[in-house]
Amino acid sequence: MALLVILIYVPAKPQFVVPNHQIVQRKRMSQRIVMRLICIGCVIYPLDLRIPIGVTTQQSNEQYVQVLLDISLSMAATDVAPSRFQVAKDVLNKVLQ
Repeated sequence: MALLVILIYVPAKPQFVVPNHQIVQRKRMSQRIVMRLICIGCVIYPLDLRIPIGVTTQQSNEQYVQVLLDISLSMAATDVAPSRFQVAKDVLNKVLQ
């Protein structure tokens, strides 16, 4: 928040209060600080660092499975009763149980 105040209000001050060369220096310095904070954030954020606060997490035994079924017209063929798609769904349910 303080960085935004620096970026917005320091250049807006009249030159009789703050000389122009100091405004330019402060603007460059604030831009460097913001860029460094952004770079640090880009490095730290993907690490997903968390501070434990007395809360324990349980690891579950759940495993996720993604299934892709064909829904083209060939799966509607009735050479297998009732249809290939229904048979595939039934077999998949048996495997998952």
